[in-house]
Amino acid sequence: MFNKLKSLLVVFMLVLISACVDFDDLDNKDKDPVAPETNQLIWDGTTFTEVTPNGTVYEINLPSEFAWIAQESLTRASGNYAGKTIKLMADLDMGDKLFTGIKSFAGKLDGNNKKITNLKIGESTIDNIGLINVLEEGGHIENLTIASGTITGKSNVGAFVGKVSGSSTFIGVKNNATVKAGSRGVSCDKVGGLIGTGNGKGVVVTITDSSNSGTIGNCSSLGGIIGYSKVDLTITNSSNTGTINSDFQVGGLVGQSDGDLIIKNSFNSGTIKGHIDIGGLVGLVTLGDVEIDNSSNYSDLGDLSTGGGILGDSTATSVKITRSSNYGDMSGDGGEKGGIIGKSSSALTIENCSNNGSIVSDAYDIGGIIGKVEAGTALVKNTFSYAKSIKGVADSVGGIVGGHSNGAVTATNSYWLYELPTTGTKEPNGTVLSGGSYNGASSNTLNTTKFKATTNFKGWDFTDNTGIWIMGTEYPTLRNLPKP
Repeated sequence: MFNKLKSLLVVFMLVLISACVDFDDLDNKDKDPVAPETNQLIWDGTTFTEVTPNGTVYEINLPSEFAWIAQESLTRASGNYAGKTIKLMADLDMGDKLFTGIKSFAGKLDGNNKKITNLKIGESTIDNIGLINVLEEGGHIENLTIASGTITGKSNVGAFVGKVSGSSTFIGVKNNATVKAGSRGVSCDKVGGLIGTGNGKGVVVTITDSSNSGTIGNCSSLGGIIGYSKVDLTITNSSNTGTINSDFQVGGLVGQSDGDLIIKNSFNSGTIKGHIDIGGLVGLVTLGDVEIDNSSNYSDLGDLSTGGGILGDSTATSVKITRSSNYGDMSGDGGEKGGIIGKSSSALTIENCSNNGSIVSDAYDIGGIIGKVEAGTALVKNTFSYAKSIKGVADSVGGIVGGHSNGAVTATNSYWLYELPTTGTKEPNGTVLSGGSYNGASSNTLNTTKFKATTNFKGWDFTDNTGIWIMGTEYPTLRNLPKP
């Protein structure tokens, strides 16, 4: 009997032991331990993990794998990844360690709606700095966010691309990193939230559904989207909400353009600080044909010498601005300030546009729509300026156009706010204080009451549901204008 009980006890003990043992652990007892995941998810600045492509696609799961992609671009024979796709499969934390960027790229960078954080690239003495240093023919970047970091260079500096040298496409890219070039007094320029510069004959660049919210600073030719463009550039459904700070050629979207430029359905609401050739959307255009449609600026332009609510200065062949509005105030010493454009020597057309910002200066050529037509022609049609204050030197301040020298100006069905003076003053209340050829109390002036009636705007389209204009509480408003 005792022996039977002893046998049963042994069986019971074996069953109990087997229930507590993980046989998988026994099978793996000779294997190397797995490295902690935290060491892989934040780049240490020195680890480069090789990626084997799945066909033509490099799938990136770790920041060290992305670092390997950049390192390979420095040495491999086909270093520009033409015909290849780099696809992010996870968010990447670059650990605020110095990252070289991809040297040159002609493939597809598919962000896969992922983000890169703590990105640190470049130094103040090197040109062509960005996540991609140079984007070549056929380059494509989509659905990627740079959520934080600092990108620094000398010239041609952008969060995504330092320099675009071939036809390329950007879709759904967003930057929140700080982008800067050198320091003041150093020869440096062409800095953008997304792209530093685009340069190349016949190069076509399209940017869609993209934005910048990062701070852009120092040097000349600064833009929330691109600093300097010498390509045929189209920007659609894009915006800047970041701060841009420099002296010359500064725009909410484009600092300077020397090629054909199209901007549609886009806006700026970021802070813009500059002095000469400053624009709510574009600072300076010098060549080509320019079209800006259904776009807007909501930022004040302070400490300004010359500039405009939409476009600062133009010597381009032609400029056409339609269905666009400025809501920012302008102030500062210096002349040639306009609610839509500061100065033009182009074949200029402004149609179905409005200015709702005040313009205050102590200089010449201050206008509700155009500061000065210096040369060329200007056609202004179906526009208004509701600026509560436009101030400058007498005989060169106007509700529509401030002044002109060699240019010819035609204004049709355009109106500006003019309140008759109250008792004891000869000046109108809070609006234009004096004016030149296109100003003064004329048939094109309306007071605040008349601004509220559609019947006072001759030839304007207020068609229900489909018209270009709708009547707001105080003045007409463009239908479907993009807003922050």
